[in-house]
Amino acid sequence: MLIIDPHIVEGTFLTLLENSMVGLYVIFEDLTDEMVSVIKENSNPDILEVFISGKDDMNFIYQVDADNIESSTNIYEVISYGPNCIDELKNI
Repeated sequence: MLIIDPHIVEGTFLTLLENSMVGLYVIFEDLTDEMVSVIKENSNPDILEVFISGKDDMNFIYQVDADNIESSTNIYEVISYGPNCIDELKNI
Protein backbone atom coordinates (compact mmCIF):
# COMPACT_ATOMS: atom_id res chain seq x y z
CA MET A 1 0.00 0.00 0.00
CA LEU A 2 1.40 3.38 -0.99
CA ILE A 3 0.33 6.31 1.18
CA ILE A 4 0.93 9.83 -0.04
CA ASP A 5 -1.23 11.68 2.53
CA PRO A 6 0.71 11.80 5.83
CA HIS A 7 -2.51 12.41 7.79
CA ILE A 8 -3.66 8.81 7.31
CA VAL A 9 -0.34 7.08 8.08
CA GLU A 10 -1.01 6.43 11.78
CA GLY A 11 -4.53 5.03 11.34
CA THR A 12 -3.49 2.89 8.40
CA PHE A 13 -0.44 1.61 10.25
CA LEU A 14 -2.48 0.58 13.30
CA THR A 15 -5.14 -1.12 11.17
CA LEU A 16 -2.53 -3.13 9.26
CA LEU A 17 -0.70 -4.02 12.48
CA GLU A 18 -3.82 -5.82 13.71
CA ASN A 19 -3.11 -8.35 10.94
CA SER A 20 0.43 -9.18 12.11
CA MET A 21 3.33 -7.23 10.57
CA VAL A 22 3.63 -3.81 8.99
CA GLY A 23 6.45 -1.60 7.77
CA LEU A 24 6.71 2.14 7.21
CA TYR A 25 9.16 3.20 4.52
CA VAL A 26 9.95 6.90 4.10
CA ILE A 27 11.71 7.54 0.78
CA PHE A 28 12.14 10.21 -1.87
CA GLU A 29 8.99 10.56 -3.98
CA ASP A 30 11.12 10.15 -7.13
CA LEU A 31 11.69 6.49 -6.18
CA THR A 32 7.99 5.63 -5.85
CA ASP A 33 7.41 4.20 -9.34
CA GLU A 34 10.60 2.14 -9.21
CA MET A 35 9.73 0.82 -5.74
CA VAL A 36 6.26 -0.24 -6.90
CA SER A 37 7.87 -2.16 -9.76
CA VAL A 38 10.23 -3.92 -7.34
CA ILE A 39 7.29 -4.91 -5.13
CA LYS A 40 5.34 -6.30 -8.09
CA GLU A 41 8.33 -8.33 -9.31
CA ASN A 42 9.35 -9.79 -5.92
CA SER A 43 7.28 -11.55 -3.30
CA ASN A 44 10.04 -11.37 -0.66
CA PRO A 45 9.51 -8.21 1.47
CA ASP A 46 13.22 -8.13 2.40
CA ILE A 47 13.96 -6.92 -1.14
CA LEU A 48 12.48 -3.53 -0.18
CA GLU A 49 15.18 -2.82 2.38
CA VAL A 50 17.89 -3.77 -0.10
CA PHE A 51 16.30 -1.59 -2.78
CA ILE A 52 15.71 1.41 -0.52
CA SER A 53 19.09 1.38 1.21
CA GLY A 54 20.84 1.16 -2.15
CA LYS A 55 18.90 4.04 -3.71
CA ASP A 56 18.20 6.55 -0.94
CA ASP A 57 20.74 7.41 1.75
CA MET A 58 18.09 9.53 3.54
CA ASN A 59 15.66 6.61 3.92
CA PHE A 60 13.83 5.68 7.12
CA ILE A 61 12.29 2.25 7.79
CA TYR A 62 10.16 1.25 10.78
CA GLN A 63 8.77 -2.28 11.03
CA VAL A 64 6.63 -3.93 13.71
CA ASP A 65 5.84 -7.63 13.91
CA ALA A 66 2.93 -8.07 16.30
CA ASP A 67 2.96 -11.87 16.51
CA ASN A 68 6.66 -12.66 16.61
CA ILE A 69 7.31 -15.94 18.43
CA GLU A 70 10.93 -14.97 19.15
CA SER A 71 9.83 -12.28 21.63
CA SER A 72 8.25 -12.86 25.05
CA THR A 73 5.81 -10.02 24.27
CA ASN A 74 5.23 -11.25 20.70
CA ILE A 75 6.19 -7.77 19.48
CA TYR A 76 9.37 -7.15 17.55
CA GLU A 77 10.37 -3.70 16.26
CA VAL A 78 13.06 -2.74 13.77
CA ILE A 79 14.21 0.80 13.01
CA SER A 80 16.63 1.37 10.16
CA TYR A 81 17.78 4.56 8.48
CA GLY A 82 20.31 5.80 5.98
CA PRO A 83 23.40 7.80 6.93
CA ASN A 84 21.79 11.07 5.82
CA CYS A 85 18.33 10.52 7.32
CA ILE A 86 16.87 13.68 8.86
CA ASP A 87 17.11 13.95 12.65
CA GLU A 88 13.34 14.35 13.12
CA LEU A 89 12.86 10.77 11.88
CA LYS A 90 15.85 9.28 13.69
CA ASN A 91 14.70 10.70 17.02
CA ILE A 92 11.04 9.65 17.02
